[in-house]
Amino acid sequence: MSSTELAISRWAAWAPGVTDQESWLAWAKGLLPISGPVDPDVSFVKPLLRRRLSPLDRMAFHVAAKCLPDRQAPLCIFCSRYGEFARAFEILQDMYGGEQVSPNTFSLSVHNTVSSLFSIARGDRTHSTALAAGASTLEAGFIEAAGLLAEAPEASALLVYFDEPLPEFYAEQTDAVRVSAALAILLERPQVSESDQFLRLAWQASGGHPAAADQTLNPALRLVKLLTKVESQNEHDDGRLLWTWSWHGSGG
Repeated sequence: MSSTELAISRWAAWAPGVTDQESWLAWAKGLLPISGPVDPDVSFVKPLLRRRLSPLDRMAFHVAAKCLPDRQAPLCIFCSRYGEFARAFEILQDMYGGEQVSPNTFSLSVHNTVSSLFSIARGDRTHSTALAAGASTLEAGFIEAAGLLAEAPEASALLVYFDEPLPEFYAEQTDAVRVSAALAILLERPQVSESDQFLRLAWQASGGHPAAADQTLNPALRLVKLLTKVESQNEHDDGRLLWTWSWHGSGG
């Protein structure tokens, strides 16, 4: 088994009807459902750029902004299984119908749309990565963050995961993401401190066990249950590797 761990500096998550850490704790305890429109607050973005943001972009912007450090700009890792697929699907429909493709829609349909727009919004040229790794995209993002921090130990890494359900055309995809949600975690290299909180990710060869039913809701939700301390461990089997997330304090 291999593993890596990083210290949690701060975190934020957003889903329809669940918008702050208090409500996320209620959700994790089964007391609050995820429901409602996808309308996170992005009033901090200038209007000209804000008009270009899709609901998916807005979720990512909202949580990322809440986790920005007070000091130097972090290394950013934006990861999403599907990314701007809604826009890409719109392009495919237009092509199928013999219509011209909108240049604006095309320019905003690439996988690094969010990372690029977020850099533009902040006027920041710091390192930024966009990742997609299928059902294990969130795990890949965490490993990427660990690698970046190994090369720059004094830096911090902002990991942002965001996804939304596929268009209705793909309704029969049983392992697809079922709800819109976004999660941002500001990560740092572990330090010896009583106040430190850590996320550990371990992986080994798959045991061939199917994922639990709630695993497909949205990968971000797996970590929220750890971050709210409702769970201390969570497993995800993608058919190739068995991933084990765990939360612990500096002594555990």
